[in-house]
Amino acid sequence: MQPREREFFYLPVYIGNIPVNHERVMVSVSTSTGKICVFRGVSYEMIRDLEECDFLYPTLAAEKAFGLYSEYVRFRLRWFKDLEDEDRPVYRLIYEPITTGQKGFSLDAGCNSGLRYVDACSGELIWKKR
Repeated sequence: MQPREREFFYLPVYIGNIPVNHERVMVSVSTSTGKICVFRGVSYEMIRDLEECDFLYPTLAAEKAFGLYSEYVRFRLRWFKDLEDEDRPVYRLIYEPITTGQKGFSLDAGCNSGLRYVDACSGELIWKKR
């Protein structure tokens, strides 16, 4: 088996102890020289710009964030088959969260656009990418 010419590393991006919205960088390093061959992902300049922002402390009150989030989430009740007994099955009633971009939606719609969270500084609603 021949030695590899390059090693690849996939690293999460953090600022302080906070992950940057699931961003990753890929770095390829030459095994003979130790030099970086390829860097893909968030640019170093963008990471430096993000470090200058004050993300360590939220500027949005928790009550305000809850108010923004609660406008787009509803709960649907459904039965979940939890255990199977010898004589009869056991069901549990669960609350299933449903989020959508429309405030007045039907619980029977079954759509879940994936509201992930509320930005703690700007109050922006962050939706799941499709």
